Amino acid sequence: MRSNVIDDAAILISRTYKRATMCSEPDPTGQSFCCIKGSGDGRFFKLRSIHQLPSCFGVLQRDSVAVLLVVPRQDALRSPYILCLSLAAHVRIPPPFGQTLPLPDFLLAYFAGHSTFYACCFGGLFWCSASSWRYCWLLAALCCALATARRCCALSRLEWEPQQRPPQPLLTLIHPYMYFFLSKLPGHSDAVHVQRLEPPSLRMPIDIWRKASPDAAASPVLFLIHGGAWRGGEARCSPQAPVLQALAASGFLVVSCEYRRLPGTQWPMQLEDCEAALKWLQDEAVSLGADLSNVSIAGTSAGGHLAALLLARMLHERGELTSSIRFRAALLFYPALDPADRFGKTVKSPFSCSWLGVRRGMSFLAWFFEMFVLRQDRQLWPSAEPLAYLQAASDLEAWPPTLIIHGELDGVVPVEHSRSFLERLAARCAGGTSCSESAGTSEQDSGDLRSCDRLFVVPLARHVFEIVTGDLASASYDAAMTWLSQMQTDGQRKQASHCHVTELVTALPCAHAELWQVSSVQDVEGKGMGRMSHFLGQDFTFHGFSGPDWISHFHWPSGAAATDKFTHACGRGGGRDARVHARGRAGAEHRGYD
Repeated sequence: MRSNVIDDAAILISRTYKRATMCSEPDPTGQSFCCIKGSGDGRFFKLRSIHQLPSCFGVLQRDSVAVLLVVPRQDALRSPYILCLSLAAHVRIPPPFGQTLPLPDFLLAYFAGHSTFYACCFGGLFWCSASSWRYCWLLAALCCALATARRCCALSRLEWEPQQRPPQPLLTLIHPYMYFFLSKLPGHSDAVHVQRLEPPSLRMPIDIWRKASPDAAASPVLFLIHGGAWRGGEARCSPQAPVLQALAASGFLVVSCEYRRLPGTQWPMQLEDCEAALKWLQDEAVSLGADLSNVSIAGTSAGGHLAALLLARMLHERGELTSSIRFRAALLFYPALDPADRFGKTVKSPFSCSWLGVRRGMSFLAWFFEMFVLRQDRQLWPSAEPLAYLQAASDLEAWPPTLIIHGELDGVVPVEHSRSFLERLAARCAGGTSCSESAGTSEQDSGDLRSCDRLFVVPLARHVFEIVTGDLASASYDAAMTWLSQMQTDGQRKQASHCHVTELVTALPCAHAELWQVSSVQDVEGKGMGRMSHFLGQDFTFHGFSGPDWISHFHWPSGAAATDKFTHACGRGGGRDARVHARGRAGAEHRGYD
């Protein structure tokens, strides 16, 4: 019997270790033990007493023969780690270490989002386990129950109204990245189609989300830039995919752009690809049915950095895109707005190492960006900081109302970066008076922000917390949809009151079956468009403007020939002088002010 037991143990050990030798020696107590000597995991050991037995090994005793079995005790390895995860769900991992093991944010997000489920599971393990480590399961269950109580209490105080969304496909309830495999989604009354386009003018493809039967009128646009630490991610794999589905079902045209991120990609290639995608949207607005006067820009994590940088550059350089596209809102999800950590909110290196490219006192977030995005070219830093462009921009009044959604316990990008960015924006906009009225609500005081900006801090939420289906993700989706809905309402109200700068993209045929082309209508001196009453004659109804407001009717001069066309009158007045240029056959120019 003794020999059989030892042989069985030898077989088990031989499966685990590369080589193992066994023998039996009498113990001083008179009990025989199996002596194991082997190496398979880099360790050498020789055990002659049961008191030397590590906690991760078991003992098989039969007929006064004790055989050491190399069988790890799972509780000894698993339960302490689970307890650490449960405790860490209540605290923030010092940024940016939330993206690394052993306590990554994406794993802690599950403990916060599904804490009720885990509390029940760990409580059951405590009840069923007979191990000495069973109390780790009990403490883990209590930590998860506390997380549930904290989450429910915090969410009950939020003021964002729940929004109706179309049902998510069952597959995406497992993980929102599962939208990658779907091209047709449920909508309110019509299906939502996701189409991947590969325009020849772009290096990277573009995803289009829209209803199967778009409305006749031009659709508002959401231009999204995905995240992924500037080197990963995918346009279709978005934690905000349920929001994109809901917005497309409600009539939005969602444009999700890709950017280069393969090894060898050098900054600013990522930004150039996003800018090229925006230029493509401008050129294809007519065929897409996009309303360039009603564009919202959105970004997630690294995509939020690119979106803010793109906006800041456009306002600073005042290029062609600025004069033709009107951004009505900016929607940023835990954006990396300060990759250099100018605000000093992330962990700094206590040492210098030239081989790793790290300097003493350097933020680890800045080290990551410089090492893997800028590829150690420090001269590229000024072109990669939204704060630098924000400081240099001359007309920040054109910066759209901004909503930033950020997790309270984000261990990758600290929420203080978002708060400081909005405060800096308010300071540059004359104390935050550039926005006329509040849009949306937040559970926190926003006295230092512009009246139209909001920072929504999601309680107990981590970086990319929406990957976990639950009430935290739903709160984020409700906030985003409520915000965009409010922006649409505010924009429609402004349409009826005044006009700033508009540029026609398409024109409907007139009564003479001629196609009239208007390239620009400007407002330069503050007199306003009005009815342009001195232009008498045939009414025209235009659509597809790329300014903040629409001009629903325009009066053609009664003496103009049927072949006359409006010609381009370029300007950057920013909403000050109502001016229309009309040119007839003979080249006579007509100007009118109301």
